Amino acid sequence: MPERPLPAIDVVFGARMSGGTASGDRPVIGLEVTCPPGTTPEQFRTTMRGFFAHETVHTWQDGDTPAKPADFLLGQGLTEGVADYLATLVTGAIPRPERDAWARPQEASLWQAFQRDREAIRGGGDINRLVASPRFRRWFANCGSAPEGWPCAAGYWIGMRIAEAYVARASDKRAAIPARSSRPAATACKPVRPRIRRRSSTTPR
Repeated sequence: MPERPLPAIDVVFGARMSGGTASGDRPVIGLEVTCPPGTTPEQFRTTMRGFFAHETVHTWQDGDTPAKPADFLLGQGLTEGVADYLATLVTGAIPRPERDAWARPQEASLWQAFQRDREAIRGGGDINRLVASPRFRRWFANCGSAPEGWPCAAGYWIGMRIAEAYVARASDKRAAIPARSSRPAATACKPVRPRIRRRSSTTPR
């Protein structure tokens, strides 16, 4: 997406709260998370590229629009999943490959569970109540407290697969690459099993 300018980036030492976030139009990367003791230079480069790509997408997105609480679980899935999908295109590597390996064999059942939780909290309401809901916490904001046997933040993976399916079904795939969280929403209302090949470790551009 050469037409989009890359933002400046802030690299900080934080309190181990987050490896990356987007503050307005600037990504913020926490070194205490992305570069723990024992990290090799190659691991550091790979991690930083992934975080920078993911958080850069967030600076392009619309943020929390008034419509998002009406379908909060899906909205959060698209916000994070689109960022992970574009990070995959940039780096050639799927974020959190251990989560991907866990999720793919049970994709159909995960989609069904996501749809049930989505419908249960759909319709809007207080954002703090929605975020605190067990149905939301099953998928997001649960690192260190994910359901037993589940990886952290499985909702990112669900959203990434929705974005993949959206692009795979488009006749003009470059034009379809979603930079904003709302664009692939129409395909999210149906179960999808996108036929996307796993990318190699080489950078595609």
